[in-house]
Amino acid sequence: MTKLPIETIVTHITKITGWTHVGNHAIIKNFSFPSFEKTGQFVYLVTKIMDQEKHYPQISITDFNVQISLTTYDVEGVTGKDLVMAQKINRIENQMSEKSINYKVIQTS
Repeated sequence: MTKLPIETIVTHITKITGWTHVGNHAIIKNFSFPSFEKTGQFVYLVTKIMDQEKHYPQISITDFNVQISLTTYDVEGVTGKDLVMAQKINRIENQMSEKSINYKVIQTS
């Protein structure tokens, strides 16, 4: 996997709604939700994609807001893997806004 040049990132990022680039080091997006419950549902669904892809972004949660930063640490920059993750995360956001997503709550006791 190789670090993408800034020109390639700019070309692709314009096709992925809401994401911006920090040079060729990372891509980021901020998400807002109407409740903390929806915020938690979103983060839970993102973690499922993270495990499937074996790619782990930085996630910051503040109240009803989530910021996700994607970078590939092995190359210290943005790769195609980050762009694919951004698209998948956007699909989760779109599905949540279109309908109520139900997921099984895991009992911890």
